[in-house]
Amino acid sequence: MSYHHAVSFAAGMASEGAKPFCAIYSSFLQRAYDQVIHDVAIQGLPVRFAIDRAGYVGADGPTHAGNYDNAYLGAIPGIVQMAAADEAELRHMVATAAAYDKGPISFRYPRGDGMGVDMPARGEVLPIGKGRIVRQGATIALLSYGTRLGEVLAAADKLAALGLNPTVADARFLKPLDEALIANLAQNHDVLISTEEGGLGGFGSHVATFLASNGLLDGKLRFRPLMIPDTFVEHASQADMYADAGLDRVGIVAAARRAALGPSPTVADARFLKPLDEALIANLAQNHDVLISTEEGGLGGFGSHVATFLAANGLLDGKLRFRPLMIPDTFVEHASQADMYADAGLDRAGIVAAALTALGYDQAAMNAALGKV
Repeated sequence: MSYHHAVSFAAGMASEGAKPFCAIYSSFLQRAYDQVIHDVAIQGLPVRFAIDRAGYVGADGPTHAGNYDNAYLGAIPGIVQMAAADEAELRHMVATAAAYDKGPISFRYPRGDGMGVDMPARGEVLPIGKGRIVRQGATIALLSYGTRLGEVLAAADKLAALGLNPTVADARFLKPLDEALIANLAQNHDVLISTEEGGLGGFGSHVATFLASNGLLDGKLRFRPLMIPDTFVEHASQADMYADAGLDRVGIVAAARRAALGPSPTVADARFLKPLDEALIANLAQNHDVLISTEEGGLGGFGSHVATFLAANGLLDGKLRFRPLMIPDTFVEHASQADMYADAGLDRAGIVAAALTALGYDQAAMNAALGKV
């Protein structure tokens, strides 16, 4: 159980020109942290750290949980950190580590089976600090570090069924971050979700620091880092642990939807058409991205008065998306009142669809999803 000795021994081998791979559980590498810094990193020696049992380990409990290496290795200058999304990526990262001679490099992988992907005959050397786009979409970006990618892709399918078409990216590297990739995701999406099998101070924290340092959190972007909670977790299955942490497909979908929709909607009762409560309407317009008006009347009525007030006072000049819902400008023959209002988009399903469409959801897909509301 001499993990510190193993690290120092690997450092000695590297200093003599060998290519040592030091394979240790994430939780056991903690015990050799001093040697990683002093015997390897300060000297810039190319020791390759193969970090097993990354993330939750299920029945082995909190003593073996590999929740911390993203953070504790990420604090060391000059180290390269990788996390494999699947077994094929792991083969590429082994090849990358073998070819890298500029200093220490690590790659982490979890306990358990792979995803069953097709395996390359030989690993390819990856460009250092470069991630990849797995699926191109819009509005929401899901940025995965490690084997959460399988759940992220499943979450993306569920979000697509709800009218969203998220971009999915595999970061591959924590250090150095693919800053160009992350900046592109931040600048071209409203929501950015990061996922990792590690805790506070790891991948999500590094991404948050980069975004904040470069002013990428100053505008419309809503960034939500998903990570292992800052608590010790007792014995359970890995699946249950990740579900409780909100890191399974259900949790990722829920986080993305909350971020896309923002806080719970404000609901106001106007009471008056004339005179309008201009202070109320101005407050709603100035403090919300979307404003929906509803009425049981047609063109020229309440929604038109609100639109006129907003336009006259410059409240439509910025970010506000105003959608007046009213009875269509057509004669309607006999039907039930409920059917008439549903056809007009003035029932609950129509109001929800209008709000989500204004927020960027695909209208056709939303209408299909909301058919059950």
